[in-house]
Amino acid sequence: MVTPMHTRRSSVGVAVLSGHLYAVGGYDGITRSCLHTVEYYDPEENVWRRVEPMAQRRSGAAVAVVDDCLYAIGGHDGPDIRRSVERYDPQTKQWSRVPDMFSCRRNASAIVVHGLLYVIGGDDGLTNLSSIEVYDSFTNTWELSSGKLSIGRSYSGVVSTGDLPDAMTSSLVPESVSHEQQHLEVA
Repeated sequence: MVTPMHTRRSSVGVAVLSGHLYAVGGYDGITRSCLHTVEYYDPEENVWRRVEPMAQRRSGAAVAVVDDCLYAIGGHDGPDIRRSVERYDPQTKQWSRVPDMFSCRRNASAIVVHGLLYVIGGDDGLTNLSSIEVYDSFTNTWELSSGKLSIGRSYSGVVSTGDLPDAMTSSLVPESVSHEQQHLEVA
């Protein structure tokens, strides 16, 4: 049986980094507050360990791993929808700011393909979004993708087989990204 987390949370962002399952932010239904706390599960020892909290409270944040760092993307704290992004480096055990996205978004999907971080859909507090933003950790910049969802979506999931043909990703990759960058493989 898996040991319970230290903090009760729903609307939590999750990702796997270095064999550990990270639980990022979320909402505590008892205190009715959004969370900035983060913990990870160590399956070897069947224990949850706390890490440095984020600078901002985030419920409904998208979470992904790029270059062995954990990213907490968007989300909200009550009525405040975020466009900010924070990066956790497990080597330094510190969070740092990343440039903001173009749009405020919560409940978005995030995925890494060919070394680029895609943040897809979500909502801005008024409507579901169809836009896709792309983060390049090499240049530390965001771009809007020319590709969009056919309709706005929130609370959706996204998965990659790791084998996407160029034809599927070409409309999503910003023009400023070189052909070589598009084909970087993330281990």
